[in-house]
Amino acid sequence: VNQIIKLEHLERNEALQQVSCVHTNLHLWSLTHLRTLNLLNNSIGYIEGLKDLLRLESLNLAGNNIKVTKQLNNCVSQQHFDLSDNNISHIGDLTKLSVLKVFAICFER
Repeated sequence: VNQIIKLEHLERNEALQQVSCVHTNLHLWSLTHLRTLNLLNNSIGYIEGLKDLLRLESLNLAGNNIKVTKQLNNCVSQQHFDLSDNNISHIGDLTKLSVLKVFAICFER
């Protein structure tokens, strides 16, 4: 498990398009230019802060503790969403995700 909890000034790198944070406690919502965000296995309980990630095309939230999906409709550039291996009981509105190509919500044990 990675012990890093903060990466300072990453938001200044406007060329950065992909971040992978597996098994971390990082907060990356200020990276508004991101296109790919991998937050696999981070014990995330709810989705927040996506409204500012307008360029985000791929989001991996698999293996977390998410139960309800709200804020998904804000990610209008989203093409790939992975919510597999969560405890989701309700899927929020997806009508604005017109370019969505892959929506994974499988559960494996």
